[in-house]
Amino acid sequence: MDQWEESPPRVTLVSAPQLYQALRDATAFAGSELNVEGAIRLGSTVRLFSRGNGRPQDGLLPVNATCDLDLETLRGYLRDPGHHVPPGPANPQPYRLGAIDHVPLGFTDATVWGGVVLYSATAEVSPDATRDGPVTGSAIGVIDSAGLARWAPLTDPDGRPSAVKVEGLAAAPDGGLYVVLDHDDADSAAELCRVELAGPWIRGSR
Repeated sequence: MDQWEESPPRVTLVSAPQLYQALRDATAFAGSELNVEGAIRLGSTVRLFSRGNGRPQDGLLPVNATCDLDLETLRGYLRDPGHHVPPGPANPQPYRLGAIDHVPLGFTDATVWGGVVLYSATAEVSPDATRDGPVTGSAIGVIDSAGLARWAPLTDPDGRPSAVKVEGLAAAPDGGLYVVLDHDDADSAAELCRVELAGPWIRGSR
């Protein structure tokens, strides 16, 4: 994407095999199977979020993690992959996000909201990073200044736990927060929903 400071931005599809190979090689970030599900801009850095729902292989386990890419190096590479090298993944940070009904949560998106980093995560019994499975619930979490994750489960308006799959998270200009629900059904449209945050937050760990 270019001209992202303007409205509307310009979006171009670019083949970036070198970048994805560099991410796969950074096993502290990618784990057993790379599955990048979120990206945010933090000043001169792009932070990526990898979902830890891969299949264990080659002695590696799936991992929820973040890593940082230098923004200018990334933009230079995407503008001309044939003459620029991709940025190297830096500062890999793994996270244990907790579980819903004994099913581990995995990152599904992230956004910057009110000056803090929020993420969405879903608990899904999936055999690998490409196949879907039963969902026990989703959560919205915050990564604080110490780099620790706290989260609260998504519930229906009546307070009951909601077994929905959150695949998108976005902060609105008016201060609102929206999620996109994916029903894993080709005949069922995704839903855009506004959410309200309330505690108590459940603390995860690195």
